[in-house]
Order: sequence, then C-alpha cells, then structure tokens
Amino acid sequence: MNSKLQTFTLLFLLTGFAIGLIQLFSLRFESGDVYPPYSSLRADPLGAKAFHDSLQRLDRISVQRNYLPVSKLQDGPPVTFFLLGATVENFSDETPEDEVKDLEALMLRGGRLVISLLPVAGKPEIIRYREKKEKQKELEKQKKESSENGVKKDDPTTSSKPEDAKKKRPSDPSPDEDFKWIFLTQRWGVNFDYKPLLMDPETDSHIPAVAMKVEGMGDVDPSLSWHTALFFDKLDPAWKVIYSRDDHPVFIERKMGKGSLLLSADSYFLSNEAMRQERHAPLLAWLVGENPAIIFDETHFGIHEEPGISTLIRKYHLYGLIFGIILLSGLFVWKNAFNFVPSYEDQGVGSHEFAVGKDHVSGFINLLQRNISQSNLLNICFEEWKKSFSCVRKFSQAEMESIQNLIGKTSSAKKPDIITSYNTIRQTLIKRKEKWNM
Repeated sequence: MNSKLQTFTLLFLLTGFAIGLIQLFSLRFESGDVYPPYSSLRADPLGAKAFHDSLQRLDRISVQRNYLPVSKLQDGPPVTFFLLGATVENFSDETPEDEVKDLEALMLRGGRLVISLLPVAGKPEIIRYREKKEKQKELEKQKKESSENGVKKDDPTTSSKPEDAKKKRPSDPSPDEDFKWIFLTQRWGVNFDYKPLLMDPETDSHIPAVAMKVEGMGDVDPSLSWHTALFFDKLDPAWKVIYSRDDHPVFIERKMGKGSLLLSADSYFLSNEAMRQERHAPLLAWLVGENPAIIFDETHFGIHEEPGISTLIRKYHLYGLIFGIILLSGLFVWKNAFNFVPSYEDQGVGSHEFAVGKDHVSGFINLLQRNISQSNLLNICFEEWKKSFSCVRKFSQAEMESIQNLIGKTSSAKKPDIITSYNTIRQTLIKRKEKWNM
C-alpha cells in the first residue's frame, strides 16, 4: 500500500475515534450520571438540575454553583446555601472546625443553610459496624474496671513508681495540635436514628413513608412522601420540628444569628423525579426564602475547581482559540505528510536526463536543456542571432531563406541531425564573412 494512503487512512481512523469519544462523553455529561446523586449538575431522575435551572429562570435572583471552599465565598448580601445529598458520616465523623465556622459565619450574617441527607432504606452497614465496635469497647472497659477493683491495695504490682508515672505522661503535642476537629452532632445538638421502610412483596421494593407537617409551621405542604429510614433524635431545644414521620422529626430548623439552619433527613423532594411527579412548590419557595442569591454547593461531592488552563478556557470562553490551534496543528501535520508538488520520480522523469551544473555556464546549459526542445533549438538560435547582430542586413534574401529552409528541414525530420545542420550554417556564415574582409 502507498505510504500516502496509509497516512491518510491513519488520520481518518484517528479522527473518527476522536469524534466518537467526544460524542460518548457529551452524552454522558448531558445526562449527568457521572455525577453523584442529588448533584445540581445531574439531569437524570437522581439529580437536582431541574430545581437549579428553574430557579435560574426567575428574575431578581442570582443562582450559581459553588466549586470552591466556603471560606472563598465573598462577603455580600445574604445567600441561601443548598448542600444536597450529604451523608450521615459527614455529621458523625470529625470535621475541621474552620469549615464549620465558615458555614456558621454564612448563617450569622443572615444566610440560610439548607442541608438534605442522602436517603437510606435502613440502618447503613457502616453504622452497625461502628455500634458493634463501641459495644465491644464498652464491654472491655467494664471487664478491665472490674478486674482492677478486685486487686488488693497492698499488691506490689499496684504500687506507683516514678517510672510508671513517666510512662503515663501524655505524649508530646503534635505539630497539628492547633488544627481542631469537632463533631457536628455535638456542635449543633442533633443525633440520628433509623426506622426501616416497609417492603412491597410484589415489587420487592421499599414503600415510601409519609411525613406530616407539624401544626403551625407556616404555608408549606401538609404532607410529603418520605423515602428514607433516617430521622433525627436527641434534639437540642433550639430546634423546631417542621415535618415528622410517626412522631419522629425528619425536617427541622433552628436560628443561627440573623440566619437559619434547616436539616432534612430526605433529599427526594428536591430531585428531578420529584419535580416531575410530585412537585411541592410551597415547600420549595419556603426553602429558598427571600435571599437574593442562591448557591448550590458541589464541593462536598468532591467536585472542585482547580486553577489551570482548562479553568481559564471555560471562564473566558476560549473555545475558538483552542479550535484554531488544533486546526493549525492539523494543517502543519498535513503539510509535512503530503507533497503538494509531485516529485520527478512520480512524473516518470529519470535522473539521467539532468546534468548537474557546477558553475554558471553549466547551470545555463541545464536550464536550456530543460526548457528548449531538441527540434526547436536551431530555430530559436537563428532568431536570436538575427536580433543580436546588425550585420544580418548584409545577407541577401536568398541566403537567409536557404538558411531558414535548412532549419525547417532539420526540425521536421524524425531524427534531426542538429550538429550537421549547425555546422553547415556556420560554414556558410564564415565564408560570407571572409568575402567581407577581402
């Protein structure tokens, strides 16, 4: 196969592969199933893109997504900050105190923090494992205390020594001692418990429960379908219950400075599926509140904005520049892969027909050989001779015609003998010149 055809085939296949890959990624990102559940970037039933986009169409409201730490948010008017699809582990595990203070600062200046938790059908396995480990630790602690109480006071093994006191001395402080960790459950006075959802034997799926509005809780929907087994327990008195499921709080609110904190045990009513099948407009309007700015957080999903070239391209819409660079690169590769002027080998011209010139005379001869055919050489030389020498007028008309006839016969011959004809013409001119000199 020709090398040019191979190169063209390779470029065609690479182009088709790139187009297919781009199409695949565009389809995946359009549906948004690459993002976690309840992300505002996700467009399938598990996402919250419909709620985000519907708010974005309202006048006098600024809606945006957050890809930066909360500490990077600029001070401004109060905002409603949505943190959807959080997990119980985010509350149960230790959290950096600085991050918690940033969220509380947002509420203290009049902001509204709305946190909805990821729905679960029953108690998660990780929670059961932790409870089991805590029970084991408690039993070991009780056994140790009972064994220590049974030891006699005068037992020499219980005597305190300076070496023992030295061993019990606390270790040296770590370099990260100033970096404090706290539990949100203790900080905000809330705990969690679970009441499993019922199963439908026909469909082998969980049946949603019903959350009822507590009396006197404003203009919100009287009931919601509830898709989680989670509920709140051991609440601080500052909390106010908005919805409850079987007398268990599932939607609560408390004041924080000028703002407020809202916790929902379920996120389903904010999903794209709920927006289509059972939309609760009064509740959604109450959640948004009266703040002029709304922010959907994406950082707790692990979606962060990293500074770099791609970020600048998206921010300043430099897609045309990138397309131009790719086009120029393709043209450069094409230019070096294909010759626009065919080589002499492709034209069927052999290298034996060319004389390599070494000086200006040889170069001039080579130029004549390339541009003047053999049959037309005498005629061109005769015409140039007539232009260059004024002595042509001394020749008679008959002599000039005889020379012209000789050139015509030589040019029309199948195998013209140019050298013989040239010598004949030369001898005629020399004899005529000798007559002039006599």
